[in-house]
Amino acid sequence: MVVHSFMRRGVELIQEQAANPDRPSVEFQGWQAGLLTFTIIAFIFSVLAVEYTYGLLVPTLAAIEDSNPDIFVRIDTDQDPTKPIDPADADAEIVVTPPRPVTSKLRTTIKHLRARAGFWSRFRGFAMFIVMFNAQGILSSMFPVSLSNFIGQFFVQMIVGILLANLQLTWIHIVISEPSPKRFYQRIPGFKAWKKIVPVYAFEQAVVAGAFFVPFMVGSRIPALDRRPSDFTDLNLGTAAQMASVFSVPWLCAFFASIPARAIFIRVAASMLPEEDEAIVPFDRSFGGKVVPAILGGAGKLSISDAWKTFDGPARGRYCKAIFKGFAIQVAISTFFILVLVGQTIPSVLYGPIIPFNSPYPFLYSLPPHTKPSTNVFNPSTTNTMATTPAGRMLSRQLSQMQSDKDIPGISCGLVDSNVFEWEVMLMISDDVKLYGGGFFRARLSFPQEYPHLPPKMKFDPPLFHPNIYPNGDVCISILHPPEEDKWGYESASERWSPVQTPETILLSVISMLSSPNDESPANVEAARLWREDPKEFKKEVRKCVRASLGEE
Repeated sequence: MVVHSFMRRGVELIQEQAANPDRPSVEFQGWQAGLLTFTIIAFIFSVLAVEYTYGLLVPTLAAIEDSNPDIFVRIDTDQDPTKPIDPADADAEIVVTPPRPVTSKLRTTIKHLRARAGFWSRFRGFAMFIVMFNAQGILSSMFPVSLSNFIGQFFVQMIVGILLANLQLTWIHIVISEPSPKRFYQRIPGFKAWKKIVPVYAFEQAVVAGAFFVPFMVGSRIPALDRRPSDFTDLNLGTAAQMASVFSVPWLCAFFASIPARAIFIRVAASMLPEEDEAIVPFDRSFGGKVVPAILGGAGKLSISDAWKTFDGPARGRYCKAIFKGFAIQVAISTFFILVLVGQTIPSVLYGPIIPFNSPYPFLYSLPPHTKPSTNVFNPSTTNTMATTPAGRMLSRQLSQMQSDKDIPGISCGLVDSNVFEWEVMLMISDDVKLYGGGFFRARLSFPQEYPHLPPKMKFDPPLFHPNIYPNGDVCISILHPPEEDKWGYESASERWSPVQTPETILLSVISMLSSPNDESPANVEAARLWREDPKEFKKEVRKCVRASLGEE
């Protein structure tokens, strides 16, 4: 349900932007922009680290590790080694314990690497990887092929990959071998090794490309799935799913095809590991006698078919498990960061700048997705002519100040239909406020032309159950009463409105009123009665309002 809601709101935003191209761009407060930037950077580094370690390095080791490594022998006896062996114990039981493969678990793989190659072993070969990545980018940029030309892009990547096949080979050798005193660039093999590995790389790329392009070409020729960017104005979840299937199905096919194709490339590359390099995980360097050294007249490497035939079932299982576990970790991290980003950006997209609570975790107080205050973010150049009056200019300044002030707790303000005399307000009540804590209450402030000499009116929509709020939602509080003597004698003139009051002081007073009702002159008699006589029932009614504000009822 949560994912469906996010998808639906994303589609709604795309539709609205397509229908209103002149809609003003989203603006973030300084703290929001900083938090968003930090989250994006943390997300990028986390995903890259997980992708490299669990998506590339661990599966590479799993693809070559022998399922039946050398066993070790343990003598199951309590014999004191300082005493001579009793001939009667000559038949002591010998227990042969086959060790589990290192790559059987992600945790054991990382522990093994750290024990053999140090703390940063999970990033071994990273320098070679960066060089390879940059070289691919530089060479690819030399071919002016449009990104929409998938066939052209495939051939460009094929050519670039073939030219850099030795770098791929070197990266695998660095990953699967013990630490070497050589620099990574000193381990790049020569032209003879390049000629041996190029056909294997071309085979891998051809398999993956075929798995992608065949279903893609089929899907792109189905009329119902053939959508163009000009069709986005009538985009809905159904058509969005159809468009996504054109790419998701080919991508899945390519992903599953790449699993065996990559394993073959890794195993062929491992068979070319130089004799002086020791493997960091146990594996049969002769691959069951299939690798015949060049000095004996052989190819000095595995063939493509032998690379797959010698890949036994348990090893394939470990390899696939490593890939899918790494993929699951990436999905989990990506989902977490996406939800965090949604929590940080959706309120600003829908409601404009939001002023946070005085909390060390302001992003936790995002607005509930079902509420839809006005999307009019204040801009003095777009307000109506009433903003040119003294009252209008004052309200313009006060609104701008409130939208930029970071110290106002839980208040978001905007204009109704660009009318500076009509404000729409969202009060995000802190949990410190009794009973009403956690609620997101929407209200409207209506300012008179005589402002600031006369007070505005405030109305909650929907109404709140409170002794000082009328059943229709109008707020009854001293600060909003005209500056005159109270004929009933309940309030002094100093408690009523004065021109020194501002929208900020009004809203802060209302938040305080929610915590401390005045039941002496109630606007809602029933609420005041329950407040005095039946606190439990009063709390029940209030919590209904809170849940309704969160879309739970």
